[in-house]
Amino acid sequence: MRLGLVAGGGALPEAVLSRLPDQIHHCFHVGAAGDFPLGSIAGLAAAAEAAGCDTLCFIGAVDRRDFTDLDEGGRWVRNRAGADAGDSALLDALISFVEARGLAVVGVNTLCPDWLTPAGVLAGDGALVGEAFRTAGLARARALGLADRGQAVIACGTPPQWLEEGQSGTDALIARAGSDDLPAPKNLFKAAKPQQDRRIDLPAWGPDTVLRAAEAGLQALVFEAGASIAVDRERAVDLANGHGLALIGVEA
Repeated sequence: MRLGLVAGGGALPEAVLSRLPDQIHHCFHVGAAGDFPLGSIAGLAAAAEAAGCDTLCFIGAVDRRDFTDLDEGGRWVRNRAGADAGDSALLDALISFVEARGLAVVGVNTLCPDWLTPAGVLAGDGALVGEAFRTAGLARARALGLADRGQAVIACGTPPQWLEEGQSGTDALIARAGSDDLPAPKNLFKAAKPQQDRRIDLPAWGPDTVLRAAEAGLQALVFEAGASIAVDRERAVDLANGHGLALIGVEA
């Protein structure tokens, strides 16, 4: 396998590069500040082929709003997904395009399986979120994902007022929850979209997520075990314990 890493923003691409330095043949940075704009799908595939890659791993955050100035491949992906497609449909079309070019796609869940979120209370007081509420919150996150609108929700107060993730992502959702006019307790639930190809765009969290959640006044973060990626989990757990924040993994 001659692996090309297609890297967006955030901590995850650098973590993979550090973990697998001898396995990554080439790294392609995408997005507004990268080597390839999001709309340059054919250009990216051609560069991967020219670099001798036969397999790609797509990882890291990108801004859907940057999917503009489309080349031939970008137009193919847009047309294949449909005019009103959500992120999951667009990514499915992206995988179809690169596979049609003879490039395989592998997920970080395969490359680094020990990074998958384990089940159980990972930090803090698990009693802050009862089992029934954990199940209900993740079910709500999955329902949002099934509509291809996001992967995370936050419950504010009792009975809960629900906030939903949009195109701006989980960090923006956490910032919204930090508003003073939203009641406590505040709990985040994040799950993979039920229909998504798990080779790409699995939910991810790490130290930055914990720090943002603590600043916003959240009391617990609940993730789908086995279907989300924990970046630098040991440090994230230490930070959560230091801030009195519960981290919980729940099996689907």
